[in-house]
Amino acid sequence: MTKGTKKTNRRLKKTVRKTLGTLFLISAIVVAAIPTEGLRAEEEIATQAASHTHQTTHSSSKYKVTIPKDASEKASLLSGSSTIPTMDTLIPVVDRNATIYTTETNTDGTSYQFAYVNYKNSWCAVLLGYNKNTTLTGNVLDIPDMVNAYIQPTGNQGTINGYVAASKNGQPLYYEALTEKTREVEVQATDPNTGLPLYDSQGKPVMETKTETYKDGEMRPCYATDNAWKKLSLVDFFQKKGSGYSYTSTQAENEDKTAKVYDGFAKTEQPDDQWIKDLDVKYIGNQYLASTANPNGTYTWSVAGDIAGASNIVTLNIGEKLIGVGNYAFYGCNGLNSISFGNGITVIGNWAFAECGSMKAVNIPRECNLAQLGDHAFYSCTQLTDIDIPISVSYIGDYAFAECRYLYEVEICNPEQENGISSSSLKEMGWNVFENDETLYSVTFPDMYSETIGISMFKGCKNLHYVASRNA
Repeated sequence: MTKGTKKTNRRLKKTVRKTLGTLFLISAIVVAAIPTEGLRAEEEIATQAASHTHQTTHSSSKYKVTIPKDASEKASLLSGSSTIPTMDTLIPVVDRNATIYTTETNTDGTSYQFAYVNYKNSWCAVLLGYNKNTTLTGNVLDIPDMVNAYIQPTGNQGTINGYVAASKNGQPLYYEALTEKTREVEVQATDPNTGLPLYDSQGKPVMETKTETYKDGEMRPCYATDNAWKKLSLVDFFQKKGSGYSYTSTQAENEDKTAKVYDGFAKTEQPDDQWIKDLDVKYIGNQYLASTANPNGTYTWSVAGDIAGASNIVTLNIGEKLIGVGNYAFYGCNGLNSISFGNGITVIGNWAFAECGSMKAVNIPRECNLAQLGDHAFYSCTQLTDIDIPISVSYIGDYAFAECRYLYEVEICNPEQENGISSSSLKEMGWNVFENDETLYSVTFPDMYSETIGISMFKGCKNLHYVASRNA
């Protein structure tokens, strides 16, 4: 960095320190409401939650930094110079007609609902919800690294045992259950001393009746509560295909010794017919999930809502494989106290953790690849006191930490430096990022951040004493 630049930064720092106090005393600011007209379905929550306003002096753009749904929404919300990626390039869009799978019930009582999605040439799970009315062990929610797929059985398959293992094409799976039985058979008698077959005086075989065992079989649904099938190879399950299909057993027999034939069934030899097993969980989706209770204790799921508003989470642990947390994923989880992210995280969506009023700790690994923090990502997390934003972050959305009234210190780059310069990726910060953070004392910007720091970023920060870049 040149000497001239360093001097400029020092002058800027002094100027900011002298003028911030005066500017924060301004009592009358002309404002305009945040637009919430229906380009985004999730804005329905925003209109209820966002009582703050944008200043009319910002620009004609509706947002400075947000993660728009797609290119069309980006054009309507952001200025043409914005380089932020759109959400459909970061987190898969789950079709409303997609099959919604569930997991088996885990030891902590949780079960998750997810979609099976091919995104960027990789099949993965997009979590859409969990049974948030359950009692969590220690109020801890551990987002799984992998899931297995089950669905509600239909027709005359029976539902008393719960959910059934499901294939990639959304069909219930079966296994051949073998039962040992006995039958009476006539066999030729043998000499007890020599073991040779016996014949009568006319040379005809001497017959006798004996009891023998054999294996009968039937097709049973692969219920999650039945462990008999869980070690099968993926090609040894069965699907009910209907007319034109049949499977002749190599193990099961009828009482007359003929091979057992299962009409309408076929082995799962094709990949799409096979069980979804050990599927990586890479995303928590943007869509919402709705459930309708059935009389048998199971549920019918549709894409309409997600984990937002859960009251039973105090600690949230996100695994290494999770890449993205979608819009509103944990909105309004008022009991949520701490979050730990894994190294895989790359995007935290708009309003993802907004209104989590008990939030005190957000642990984001320095080594992660987090690049996008959406608008209002941690809005009104009123108990949050400090946060370190890793050097990988390129975009911080409008109002990302607004109304965090106990936020005291923010580090927008990590202290590791190369050749004396912190290697931050920060490109754009939104409007009013720290608005009304009344106890905010210091904010440190990265060396390479080149945007002009707008005074609206710190509107209502009455306690702010220190704003600096590392090389200032």
